[in-house]
Amino acid sequence: MGRTIISNRPSLNWRVLADNHLMKIAKEGLFFVSLVLIMAVVAFSLSWLWIGGLLLLFVFLLLFFFRDPKRSTPQDKNLIFSPADGKIIKIQSLGENEFAPYPATMMSIFLSLLDVHITRAPIAGTVRSVTVNQGRYFSAYKDSASEKNAHVSVNIKGEETDIFLKQISGSVARRIKSYIKENDKLSAGKKMGIIFLGSRVDILLPDTFDIKVCQNQKVRAGKTALAKRKR
Repeated sequence: MGRTIISNRPSLNWRVLADNHLMKIAKEGLFFVSLVLIMAVVAFSLSWLWIGGLLLLFVFLLLFFFRDPKRSTPQDKNLIFSPADGKIIKIQSLGENEFAPYPATMMSIFLSLLDVHITRAPIAGTVRSVTVNQGRYFSAYKDSASEKNAHVSVNIKGEETDIFLKQISGSVARRIKSYIKENDKLSAGKKMGIIFLGSRVDILLPDTFDIKVCQNQKVRAGKTALAKRKR
């Protein structure tokens, strides 16, 4: 007679695992991936094996850079979420300032080439303005990039909070693609755009919120709460 084996280990829900690890590619990357992939096929067909190998490696690098992971963001009006993946390189109290109509703390997030470059809405609200600003192309981690680099400024009016942020281009690809326009309704975590190949996002946090992160901390767009409303 065979034995009945009872396991106390929880069974894996493969559907949940698939959903949690669902990964797609930003549409802006499809052209580059397709082009390099065609070049790799041509190289292999001509027996240029090492060139084909390098091009194939570049395809995987492009797929990695343009990855667009699935994110779920809590809809909590008392939280301000990170608009970008990356590392916090600066937290500066501005007090009264020329950028926002309230005393604020500026937080700068640097996106390395290894980070996801999709930007997301830090709060739910209505887009009041999207402004393209021409400028220089200093390395995004430098302070000068915040003031002088080409960038897209966004103002989102939430239920009780206005948020001002800048999506700043770096020194490599020098391109920002915006997905949003004036009067669009955004939920927290909704995709706002993509910044190509190394960049920076500056966000102004009202002084009515407590900062919940620290300098040099790694953050994720739509997942990491940067600040919480003061009680």
